[in-house]
Amino acid sequence: MIYNTLAHYYDALVKDEEASREWVSWIESELAPCDCLELACGSGEITEMLVKKGYTMTALDLSEEMVKQAKSKNLEGSIQFLCQDMRNLSNLGSYSGIFCLCDSFNYILELLKMVVNINGQLWQKMIMYIRILRFI
Repeated sequence: MIYNTLAHYYDALVKDEEASREWVSWIESELAPCDCLELACGSGEITEMLVKKGYTMTALDLSEEMVKQAKSKNLEGSIQFLCQDMRNLSNLGSYSGIFCLCDSFNYILELLKMVVNINGQLWQKMIMYIRILRFI
C-alpha cells in the first residue's frame, strides 16, 4: 500500500491547515460535540482539531503507518485510532457522527461501481455529493 510508504512525508506533501479548519467548521455547523468516527483519517489532522473542539473521536485508516503517524500527534491519548478497512465497520459500536472527509470517499471504488450498476440517476447524485464534500 502506497500510504505505508508516504506516511512519513504525508503532512509535508498535502497538509492544508486552512482546508482542515473549513472541514471542522462545517462539522461544527452540522453537529454539536459528540461521539464521532472518522473514516480514512490519514495523519489525524482533522481528528485532532475535532478533539480540541470537544468531540470524542474514534478514527481509522487502512494504512498502519498512517495510523502510527496519527497516534504520534495524539500525545494525551484521547483518540482511539484503529487500523482497519472502512468498508467493514461491524466490529464497532454506534456513533452520533461518522465522517469520511477530503478525498477519502474516492477510494471506495467497489461502492462507486455498485452505485453505477444500481441506477444511472443515483450515480449522478453520488457524483454531486462527492463534489460538495470535496470543495466545502
